[in-house]
Amino acid sequence: MSAAINVVIELTELETQLFDILKAVLAKYECKTTLRVAGGWVRDKVLGKQNEDIDITTDNVTGREFAEKVVEYYAETHAEQHRVAVIRADPEKSKHLECARIHILGIWVDFVNLRSEEYNEASRIPTVKFGTPLQDAERRDLTMNALFYNINTGMVEDFLHRGLDDLRAGLIRTPLEPTQTFRDDPLRMLRVARFASRFKFQIHDSIFESMKDSSLLPKLRDIVSQERITHEAQLMLEHPNCQLGINTLVSLGLHTAVIPLPDAWRGYEPCVERAFDGLAMLTTELSSLWTGSASELRLGVSLSAILHPVYGTTTLARMGKKMKETSAVTAVLRDIKMSNREISLVEDILAHAAALAGLDMSRLTRGGVGAVLCGMTNDFKHGLIVPALALSRVTLSTQEYAGLLEFIISQHLCSAPGLRVPVNTKELVSLCGLVWGKPVFKVLPALQRRVLAEVFEAKVDEASDREEAFRMMIGRCGAELAQGLE
Repeated sequence: MSAAINVVIELTELETQLFDILKAVLAKYECKTTLRVAGGWVRDKVLGKQNEDIDITTDNVTGREFAEKVVEYYAETHAEQHRVAVIRADPEKSKHLECARIHILGIWVDFVNLRSEEYNEASRIPTVKFGTPLQDAERRDLTMNALFYNINTGMVEDFLHRGLDDLRAGLIRTPLEPTQTFRDDPLRMLRVARFASRFKFQIHDSIFESMKDSSLLPKLRDIVSQERITHEAQLMLEHPNCQLGINTLVSLGLHTAVIPLPDAWRGYEPCVERAFDGLAMLTTELSSLWTGSASELRLGVSLSAILHPVYGTTTLARMGKKMKETSAVTAVLRDIKMSNREISLVEDILAHAAALAGLDMSRLTRGGVGAVLCGMTNDFKHGLIVPALALSRVTLSTQEYAGLLEFIISQHLCSAPGLRVPVNTKELVSLCGLVWGKPVFKVLPALQRRVLAEVFEAKVDEASDREEAFRMMIGRCGAELAQGLE
């Protein structure tokens, strides 16, 4: 049965130029090579989406050998010098074979030969050999990622004879028997969850059945590096369909491999859904206060909601050569190789959300809410009011949450995050009639919060001469506050 199928793929002008150059190389050097674009580019083109990640396979020469011919031809015909960048095999990044890369027509193009892979039980790193198109298709993670576009003929090829049908049906299925596919490379289990959530596709029953094999999850933890697991998880959590991604991880039983904290995951699923429900309820006026990327916001809210159950607890964790008591949230995020920036973001979101949720929703005051909002920035100057509000929805009822949002807007408190008392610490102590010394350090944070509350309650934050207004307010209420803090 022929693998070629009658599917129309619309090429961009750039893609047409590129493929014409490659066919000219075949003609000039009388190559008997069949060139095929593989993987995600074909999948997305069939779906009518654009994809600039072009991976081209060769069948009788290595990718490097053919790429060198392309560079030679292009230098002769376009008087432009290019070079072949060789990307060495890197099994930890799922690069099991040397790949050649060239920059042509303003895009990067990868060349690699068709291959077959043989795995052993102790490693996810296979023995790689030259292969046929069918063998190359069978070694891929999903049937929808195993389609080819034959550049020589201009035809889509489906050597599995079900990849296109699965793609059109919105079905996630493995080319070979799922259990064997996942044993060969356990990381493919996470890719199932990521692609299912990304495209909102249904997972084939055979995959759910295979996940009952109790040996698969330990293999994912033991064979795959935490960096690779975290990378797959980040791609999922940063995507607009991240809620679906988390639910898919749970339904497949993979969540404990992504964030290995079994006890804390019980009951977390509603937290994630409620947090994103809170995000959706934000008005444009509030949501525009976030200055970071949309993907970073989704990642921050996802991780914060997932780790919400353990916020405020501590655990012993290795810090350098010693074991020290540290935040459970930080310890978990370090274990899964999150960056310091991401750890800081999650900790800040959780802290600010806890402060918001701690307000008395039945008696909101401008001073109390303003003082809480005032500190909602982090080192990267993102308006943390957005993710903090979203996460506070986890513990607030719909009515309480809607009331809090309405209060913030009606009281003109959207500019409160980042506002600071424009006097230094020594001035603050002096104005409040306190004596500088050790006892002051114990009351200073509370004193600053009380001053801020008074400032917002009197609406001094809206004065034209803000610095003078702050000084007057501190002078007016300082003695009373100091007395109350003694």
